[in-house]
This record gives sequence, structure tokens and C-alpha cells, in this order.
Amino acid sequence: MLSKQFIRFCFVGIVSTILNFIFFKLLFNFNFGIFISSLSGYFIGLLNSLFFGKNYVFKSKNALSKVLVLKFLFIYLFGALVMSLTLKGLISIEINHVLAWGLALSLSILNNFFGSKFFVFK
Repeated sequence: MLSKQFIRFCFVGIVSTILNFIFFKLLFNFNFGIFISSLSGYFIGLLNSLFFGKNYVFKSKNALSKVLVLKFLFIYLFGALVMSLTLKGLISIEINHVLAWGLALSLSILNNFFGSKFFVFK
């Protein structure tokens, strides 16, 4: 059975993704361009994940510091790299791209959860 902490982590991730998309769509509709819109949406999603990961998921008492933010960014950038390389590798061996994306995403989620739990918010 999944732990409550992991379920909370996934819930925060879903909310962060929705916020990412809303800000992306809003900015894009106001002609900010695809790059600025995408980057801004992603940043809003990351801020949400950082705040709620610290306070709701892992209930960390550690102060929000530069070191904590850098650790968080490192874990999430590493998760993005893991996802991208896994996706590329699976597609190169002719795994369906949708299935490959799901598998790669799963590894990224596990990286982000355990990295957050044991490295960022310990």
C-alpha cells in the first residue's frame, strides 16, 4: 500500500502540473511567446512543489534556505534528465512513445520523491 506521504506527493505534483499549464496557457494567450510562457508555468509549478513539499508532504522544520532550494532544484533537474534519457532510450528500442513516456515519468517521480524525502527535506 502506498504511504500517505507518497500519495500527498503525487497530489501536490498533480496540482503543480495544473498550475504549470494554467500559467502557460494564460501567458501564451497574452502573447508572451512559447518559451517565456512555458518557463514561467514550469517555475510556478516548481514553487508550488517546493512550498507544499516542504510544508504539507514532508512537514520539514528546516528553514527555507538557499541550500535547501539548490538541493530541491538539483533533484528536480536530475529527475528531468532521468526522464529524458529514459524516454530517449526506450524509444530507441522501439517502445511505443506513450508507454515509454509513462515509464520514464514513473522513474522521474520516484527520483523526485526519494530525493526530496532523503536529501532535500530530511
